[in-house]
Amino acid sequence: MNKKADHRRQEVQQIVKNACDQLNQEGVDARNYVEQLAWLFFLKAFDESETRKEEEASFNDTPYERRLAGKFAWSSWAKDTDHPDEMLEFVDGKTTAGRYAKDVKQNLQAKPSKALEAQFEKVRIALRGNEIFRAAARPSKFARMLLSRYRSGMEYGLHVDDPYMNGNRTDLSFTLPLSDPEEYDGGGLVIDDGIEERVVRLAAGDAVLYSTSALHRVEPVSRGERIAFVGWVTSRVRDPARREVLYDLDVAASELFAAAGKTPAFDRLFKAKSNLYRMWGDD
Repeated sequence: MNKKADHRRQEVQQIVKNACDQLNQEGVDARNYVEQLAWLFFLKAFDESETRKEEEASFNDTPYERRLAGKFAWSSWAKDTDHPDEMLEFVDGKTTAGRYAKDVKQNLQAKPSKALEAQFEKVRIALRGNEIFRAAARPSKFARMLLSRYRSGMEYGLHVDDPYMNGNRTDLSFTLPLSDPEEYDGGGLVIDDGIEERVVRLAAGDAVLYSTSALHRVEPVSRGERIAFVGWVTSRVRDPARREVLYDLDVAASELFAAAGKTPAFDRLFKAKSNLYRMWGDD
């Protein structure tokens, strides 16, 4: 019981910390935090009370009119934001780490919710619509997605991701940041390709795709905040060498078609690529 209470207390502390950070970003004087937070908590509690009364009235088949409705209701204006991460609850990232990665993982993860799933779906749609991603990943499904937050002093030490997540094989990993590199120091994604370590720092909205089998880490953040979507893909082609061959053939076919159109040479090349995909692809 004490563990549950401690966990809930930590969650509440994190929610209050997130709210204070947002108030600070909006220029609210720290001396006014208590007043602003008390008002926000009241509106949230009042909205939940109104929802319960509305549900009870519906069950009894009687009308109920909210005292705060439309644009003034919490449920209406609280979701109106250009920054989806601001309206999500973040918890200790160790809750999603594997057995051996827990000791080196120091970050926050967005708690599962309908709002978070809606953001995940936007990312999935964007990636499926990207020609380079489709050619490189040959995606069958998205095994899992997370939204990670790194504040000053946080990092994720060297580790390899689990081979299966939610019962799905993980062939490829991707990172898609929401924060621009100018917003934080450190926090680079470091990928060990077996020969050297490569540090990846991307602009917000860009993505990097790499083999889930690679050792990798996130450097300590020394200033600001790094927020990023991370995800894992199950490919229709399990073997990375075969995926690379298919990708090269796709690039060659596209360039040949752009230069000369649908020629006999293009048809032969496209036939070879399609048949190899058929031979190597999983159902």
